[in-house]
Amino acid sequence: MAERHAAFLKDAWAKEPVLVESFTIGGLAVILPIVSPFTKYATMNNQATPYNYPIRNLGHNTNKECKDFYVLLLLLSNCESKITHGM
Repeated sequence: MAERHAAFLKDAWAKEPVLVESFTIGGLAVILPIVSPFTKYATMNNQATPYNYPIRNLGHNTNKECKDFYVLLLLLSNCESKITHGM
């Protein structure tokens, strides 16, 4: 059985090496993320990160989009201050 697979791969590599390479790369792209140790840590990080962050009450605007925009502005202003102050 293994001899037949080896013969097939040898023949395919001799006739169409580009196809063999592309299938190999495609197969590795599907398999490697599943067996990667980084997948475990990425999953742990995603589970530990809250989906909804607490923000202060804006008073008159309780629209979720407005709150998200306000949080984004706060984050951007924080990043800009770090850049301008050299932190």
